[in-house]
Amino acid sequence: MNFLAHLALSHEIDEWMVGNFLADFIKPKDLLGFSDGIQFGIQIHRKIDFYTDHNTYVKSSIHRMSQSQGKYAAVVVDICYDYFLFKHWDVYYPEKDLDVFIESAYRTLNNFRDEFPKSFLPMFDRMLRFDFLRSCINKERLLANFEKLKTRVSFENNLHAATDAFLSQELLYEAEFLQFYPLLVDAVDTYIEQENHKNQENEQ
Repeated sequence: MNFLAHLALSHEIDEWMVGNFLADFIKPKDLLGFSDGIQFGIQIHRKIDFYTDHNTYVKSSIHRMSQSQGKYAAVVVDICYDYFLFKHWDVYYPEKDLDVFIESAYRTLNNFRDEFPKSFLPMFDRMLRFDFLRSCINKERLLANFEKLKTRVSFENNLHAATDAFLSQELLYEAEFLQFYPLLVDAVDTYIEQENHKNQENEQ
C-alpha cells in the first residue's frame, strides 16, 4: 500500500504516522535513534507490508497484472489500490473528511521534519510540492502516475501498457481491493491491540 493507507492506518497518532511514513527511508542501524512512538509506527508499517504481500486478494491482482507488467506488476497494483482507497474512502472512514485528513497529515509530517534523515528532506519537499497524498485521487492522476513511472524505470519494461492492463479489468482489481482492505484494517488493529496488551503486561 502507498502512503495514504499507511497514514490512515496509524490511528491519527502523530508519532505513529511519522514512523509509518518514514519506514522505507530509515536504515535499520538508525532505528534506535527515534522515539518509542515513531519506532512503533515503523513496526506498523512493516506489519502492513507483510500482510499485504501475503494476502490472497493482492496476490491475485499481482498475478493478473504480471501477464502485462511482469516484475513491475506489484508496483502497478500498489498504485491501483491507492486509487481505490481514494474512491472508497467514505466507506472505510466515514468520520474523516479526506481533504481534512490529508491537510492534517501534511501538518503532522512537517512538524516532525527535524526527525527526518537529512538526506531525505529534499525528496520530502518535492513530494509536498507534488501533493503526493493526492497522487491517485482520480483516474486522471492514476493514469498520469503510470506515465511518470515509465520515466523513472531504467530497466526493460512494458509500462506503456499499464493503463490498458488496468482499464481492461478494472472491476476485477476493484473487487479484490474491496475484499482486501477491510482485512488489512482488522489485521493492523489486532496487531496494535496485541502490542498494547504486551506493553501493559510488561509495565505490571
